[in-house]
Amino acid sequence: MQIAKNHLRHFTTIKEWDRFAKENSLPKAKVYISVFSSWTQVKKELNVTPYQRKKKYSLNQIEEIIKVHKQHLTSKENWDAYAKDQKLPSYLTLIQFYKWEDIKRLANQPIRYNYRKEDLMKIAKQNKFEFTTMNNWNRYAKKYKLPYAATYVRKFGSWRKAKLQCIYRNQTESR
Repeated sequence: MQIAKNHLRHFTTIKEWDRFAKENSLPKAKVYISVFSSWTQVKKELNVTPYQRKKKYSLNQIEEIIKVHKQHLTSKENWDAYAKDQKLPSYLTLIQFYKWEDIKRLANQPIRYNYRKEDLMKIAKQNKFEFTTMNNWNRYAKKYKLPYAATYVRKFGSWRKAKLQCIYRNQTESR
């Protein structure tokens, strides 16, 4: 019990204690539970206050956090790493208030979509008269908010392969 008393601030949750115990070569929560029958009972014996749920945020607070920390909203993973370090709400908390695209808009960050090949093929087929050269397509894509040629190159391997699979393959299938 002396070990536990020396580290009371880490007796919040079993997960938190086990993480701390592992980092500091201390007994895991299950050792305490085996002696006291439950984690709640261990905390009662140590006179530890019950675990406080994470802070609740208002819509205004979330919006302010997005605006103040917008440079770190480049990706979900980047945000979570930064948020954890700065004790800010995680990506999962943010999307309880806004869609990811809306968060990116509030943060003035570019929105990147992860298109499937089938989606790209459909877009190309619907706009086949503009799907000629990369430059022509990019001008058209920018005007109508469609995926750029680079997206097709990434998904299909090259612009030529994208055209072959999206336009020419579809023409032969429709004959």
